[in-house]
Amino acid sequence: MSSARRLRPDRGVALLLALLVTALCAILASAVLWRVDLWLTQVEVLHDARQAQRLALGGVDWGRAVLWERDRNQVSVDYLGEPWATRVPQIPVAGGEVGGQMFDEQARFNLASLPRAGADDDAAWQAYGRLLEALGLPPALAAALRARLSPSATPRLILSGTGSLDGVPGYSAPVLERLRAFVTVLPETGTAVNVNTASAEVLAAMVPGLTPGDARAVIARRAVEPFINVGAFITRLPEAAQGRVRPDALAVRSRYFRVDTFAKFGRGRAALSALLQRQAGAWPSIVWMRTP
Repeated sequence: MSSARRLRPDRGVALLLALLVTALCAILASAVLWRVDLWLTQVEVLHDARQAQRLALGGVDWGRAVLWERDRNQVSVDYLGEPWATRVPQIPVAGGEVGGQMFDEQARFNLASLPRAGADDDAAWQAYGRLLEALGLPPALAAALRARLSPSATPRLILSGTGSLDGVPGYSAPVLERLRAFVTVLPETGTAVNVNTASAEVLAAMVPGLTPGDARAVIARRAVEPFINVGAFITRLPEAAQGRVRPDALAVRSRYFRVDTFAKFGRGRAALSALLQRQAGAWPSIVWMRTP
């Protein structure tokens, strides 16, 4: 009897240890399964993100195809009444959705055309000053940028775009936000402003003596009646401004376009912005591509 009594506590301890081991194994198995499930979720999310990125890249190629088709059909005028300028809503494609919009970058004032410190040509700086005035911004911003803009700053400006202006005195976040829709930085100087796509403020900057109000009256019907050449635009200007136009600074066709695309696939989301450059007889090239 005494030996049987001694075995009962031992059996109880053994049973308790077995239960503890079982519970520990269950906890470890649950942790492993949780980690596996987390890993699978991460893999799925990564897969969806990559697929969304591919769809967004497809949107960029859509923009290139649009420009290529226009060149193939020898379209000589770019204006805002055409399908390329219409925002494409997200549409189902390849298991996901993709949409986007193209913008004429030559509708904006090209900051790369501003002469560097020491240059004699002030026409571009005068035009930039008129743009600041049309936008209700301090004219001192032109002087601040001119003092900071040196030849060594050009590559950084082209690479970073208007975001690189945040270190220039006076170019605060509200100023940059106001400028963003009216200026661009293109990889070459001397690009002409497209009179069929430019805003009234940019046209007022490019034509001395033209007010934004006059510019709005001139371009009121261009979406349905685009200017077929620069001469047609000049004849619509007030007489006092006609003789002050630099025809080489204006155009009715553009070489640089920006395409913004956005896509989703499952849990993945992607957005891309790319600057496209038309090339005679060739597929449009991508100057840069970045996430907005």
